[in-house]
Amino acid sequence: MVAPVIKQSWVALAALINHLGNGIILSYSSSLLPPLMAEDSPIKVDLSTASWLASSVGIGMLLGDVAAIYSLRRLGRKWSHALAIPVAILGWALIYLATNITTLMIGRVLTGYGVSTTYVIGCCVISEYTAPEVRGILFSLKTSSFAIGSFGLHFLGTYYSWRTVAAASTIPLLVSLAITLTWPESPAWLLLQGDYKRSEETFYWLRGTSDRTVKEFQAMVQAQRERDHNATDRKNLKENLIHYRNLLKKKEFMKPLCLLFAVCCLPLFAERVDGVSRDQHATDCCLGLMLKVCGVQWERAKECTYCA
Repeated sequence: MVAPVIKQSWVALAALINHLGNGIILSYSSSLLPPLMAEDSPIKVDLSTASWLASSVGIGMLLGDVAAIYSLRRLGRKWSHALAIPVAILGWALIYLATNITTLMIGRVLTGYGVSTTYVIGCCVISEYTAPEVRGILFSLKTSSFAIGSFGLHFLGTYYSWRTVAAASTIPLLVSLAITLTWPESPAWLLLQGDYKRSEETFYWLRGTSDRTVKEFQAMVQAQRERDHNATDRKNLKENLIHYRNLLKKKEFMKPLCLLFAVCCLPLFAERVDGVSRDQHATDCCLGLMLKVCGVQWERAKECTYCA
């Protein structure tokens, strides 16, 4: 009999391999642009066009974020992931076959769409399919797989042409797609659809039937019933707006938002204001603010104007 942790790892493996492919996609500019800007390139690219090629992935990522939110609700976790991967594969195929800038640009947008869609879905999958004791290490491996993909891209780009690299980049996506098709549907999504029987079967198949997992599933069912009850109480737009306003005020939302701001924005802000390198001062400032938000005191934070 297969242990629950093996089943959970198998499901997570598809997300990890796909994230390796995402690392390749986001690093591909380093393999694509130098050959295109060479004098003997069959596709002529100037500096402005090269900039658009490098950044066009972001257009697809923006579209993918929106699509992921919709598909997770409507299609479930399995089919959202399974249908997003072929879009990225199609993008790689267009890049491989490209004879002009337009085709390359479309291919880059499609691969960017695949990156953001599968990233959001992959985080959701690891959260819902795996037990708390293995969830942390799987999320850490998600970051590692991205770095491995980026390294692999730079390694292949050193020895092979950008077309060959594009063809090879479909391999992790195809493997991820094959594994995804073997998934059961997420127990949380099945509960959302009101299919309590299938949800229970899938949850116990993934997590086993220990006392702890039984209690966890019962808590999930109770929470879903409360959400369903609260949803029926909100009968008009005004009540829905009040509900979401109250959600935005909760510390469970505000604390992660503050942490995200600190991690992403504060180093740039500190460099602009103080005119110093972000290597030490801004890093200390960022860490100090993060710890302050979490209620932890740190001696070096006193040196920072924003955290003292």
